[in-house]
Amino acid sequence: MKKQVNEIAHKNKNKKTMTFSLLSIIFLLMILNGAWLLSPYSKIKKINVYNTNELSSEQIASVLNIDHRTTPLEVYREWSQLENRIKQLSPQILKADVQLHPYNQLNVIVDEATVLALWKKGERYYPVLKNGEFLESISLDDAPILPIIKTDKNPKKIQKVLNDLDQLDPSIREMMVLVQDAKSDEQEVRLQMSDGQLVIGKWQDIFKKMKYYPEMRTVIDRKEGILHLENGAYFKEKNGQTTYKVMNEE
Repeated sequence: MKKQVNEIAHKNKNKKTMTFSLLSIIFLLMILNGAWLLSPYSKIKKINVYNTNELSSEQIASVLNIDHRTTPLEVYREWSQLENRIKQLSPQILKADVQLHPYNQLNVIVDEATVLALWKKGERYYPVLKNGEFLESISLDDAPILPIIKTDKNPKKIQKVLNDLDQLDPSIREMMVLVQDAKSDEQEVRLQMSDGQLVIGKWQDIFKKMKYYPEMRTVIDRKEGILHLENGAYFKEKNGQTTYKVMNEE
């Protein structure tokens, strides 16, 4: 009996010794890896940029001023400055996260806002983002296919509306030709669509309801007229008298 107890104790001791040895090796490798990364002989080999839309990866990587001579230690020292440089590149960069990965790779993850529409101010057209920021004015001849917004409202005041517009499928946004205030009601908005429909709704929820536009078009078929989205969804054909429901209210 005493012999069995001694054998069990010996086995447990060996297990503990092996576990300790394994942990020691892992810890030593971590120290060596960290020491190598921070040594002047270790260099950044590659920069990976993720989640870009309209800005190119090359544009973002170029502002970092990092090349094959840059060490991970230098990256650590300038971490916050690197992220600030990226955010200062364009108002479209809402957030930048710089991460140092194994094999001396630098990963840059950005949150880039998409241009949602062209905001008309006077005779100029400004690309507008979901946070209400404007980019430099552009010519309509050079502009991508985007809705034109004509309103006296401050874009910062209707940021929620712009967020709703950002959530819309791009194919639906591209069908919007003109978004403008109604003359009779400051809460009302009118959308002129490329398929000939006039859509009337409220600023507060118009773009939430527009995500169902493809389904409503299926009901409307080839007819043209006015689509009312104030309460539910009702369509009145051009020069017609009948109004009929195309979708229930959410």
